[in-house]
Amino acid sequence: MDNQNEILKNTIAKNLSAYRKKAGLTQSQLAELLNYSDKAVSKWERGDGVPDIFVLKKTADIFGVSVERLISDESEQVSEQPEEQPAEKQPYFNRKRKFIISAISVLVVWMIATLVFSAMEMKGIKKNNWLAFIYAVPVSMVVAICFSGVWGRAADVMFTVSGFVWSLALSTFLSVKIANKWLIFIIMIPVQAIIVLSCNLGKKPLFRKKPKPADETSFAEEGNTDSKNDTRGENL
Repeated sequence: MDNQNEILKNTIAKNLSAYRKKAGLTQSQLAELLNYSDKAVSKWERGDGVPDIFVLKKTADIFGVSVERLISDESEQVSEQPEEQPAEKQPYFNRKRKFIISAISVLVVWMIATLVFSAMEMKGIKKNNWLAFIYAVPVSMVVAICFSGVWGRAADVMFTVSGFVWSLALSTFLSVKIANKWLIFIIMIPVQAIIVLSCNLGKKPLFRKKPKPADETSFAEEGNTDSKNDTRGENL
């Protein structure tokens, strides 16, 4: 039994390492996706322990494979017969593409602002043409909010929403002619506090403690269950 357990741990360790490298992830990046420490991932890949079944399922989803493939001794499948992974199960593959799409969308806003500024200059309109670029900032933030809401984390949403309200305040400050307009920025302080607190209400709040790595077991292996000292669970 002990020999079989060791073989299984080594198989899982080998598959975890192979699929992680194939996905282009470091141990730290995989640990972040699993909400574990990189030390836990390193321990699993050394064969000193194995993740529990729930973590195995989440890991398999990240790699776009089945749990059975992670625990099967078929190492050749990783290099010779790679599974075609659905795009929704490859967040790390799409990260660069998502950033490029977001950047292009924001640049479109600035291109429009440049065209407006240039058109006003060509027509001889000289009154506050530069405001076209100022107004482009909150509009860019709106675009960024849309993408961060779909693809980003709570921190990305908080930063983009904060950028929007403060750039909107700046645009208003530079555009309107009212007394004591500096108070606009004072109003933004409680608004900023509301934004931070609201982002912390999500499923993945901004300010949270990292869970302690559950390297040691949630399921007891077969053996001498009468004695607590002899019972050591394998995380399967």
